[in-house]
Amino acid sequence: MGLNETPSGERVRIGFFGVRNAGKSSLVNAVCGQQVALVSDVAGTTTDPVRKAMELLPLGPVDIVDTPGIDDVGELGARRVERTRETLRTCDVAVLVTDATRALVAAERELISLFEELGLPFIVVRNKADLLSGEGVAAGSGGATRGAASGAADVSIARVVATPDAGAPAAPARAEVLASARTGAGINELKEALAHVGGPAAHERRVVADLLSPGDKVVLVVPIDSSAPKGRIILPQQLVLRDVLDAHASAMVCQPEELADLLAAVRDVRLVITDSQAFEKVARIVPETTPLTSFSLLMARYKGDLRTLVEGTAALGALTDEGRVLISE
Repeated sequence: MGLNETPSGERVRIGFFGVRNAGKSSLVNAVCGQQVALVSDVAGTTTDPVRKAMELLPLGPVDIVDTPGIDDVGELGARRVERTRETLRTCDVAVLVTDATRALVAAERELISLFEELGLPFIVVRNKADLLSGEGVAAGSGGATRGAASGAADVSIARVVATPDAGAPAAPARAEVLASARTGAGINELKEALAHVGGPAAHERRVVADLLSPGDKVVLVVPIDSSAPKGRIILPQQLVLRDVLDAHASAMVCQPEELADLLAAVRDVRLVITDSQAFEKVARIVPETTPLTSFSLLMARYKGDLRTLVEGTAALGALTDEGRVLISE
């Protein structure tokens, strides 16, 4: 599917992170090929996450997210840092943008540790390579290379992908790119690296399988009434059923009227999933110790940003008679 046909929840989300003035926004603009983020020499120009949907070949539809500096200061800065951390938890791929003219600082090393802790594929981009003293970076088909002035042989350092030792636990894919947002050097190599480390993320998003383990028992409550299509079940129910099977779990399907007898006969049910119209009735039957959700909530989680939807729902309680609500669909 193309960009317009792909829901935002199914696009690979790529977040650009780093300290202030590392050139994150400039790099985002270079990758997107347009002025997406505001750029300035003043540290801390980006104050909120900036998002851009685009096609990034060969990866396909993606959401690019530019974030405030992780080292922002002050009370407001602390809130921006927290927003950046929240954004990180929603990303499929992380890009750490650092200044090639210096070594990594503590905040950048902390970000790498956080990427690894989350099992997040990531790329370290050494930006501002055009400022390196005695070391040249050339754009073009040859990628980013060390110049002869460095005293070393010409070797490509455009992408260095780490692979775990044999028998070692699988580690998140990672790469390193030397680039210059100002000259465009290394940008194509960065896109290739994004496709390399982000490719698996395009296929890892699941409807429900990531909540299950092999052997789990799942009950699907599917009302069959006048609103149900003849001879079939609706698409969300099909997707959930297939994902349960892909997780090597067992699926049992019933109508609300048979649910109590089914739960009495089957022990250790891992999850009950019901149609929204029967949620209240089903909730009275399912024990408090058994997780319960709906097909609609699973689809909202799969195709959208469920955390934001939950926060928006909670905000309804703060509305007054003078409150204004924008409904955008």
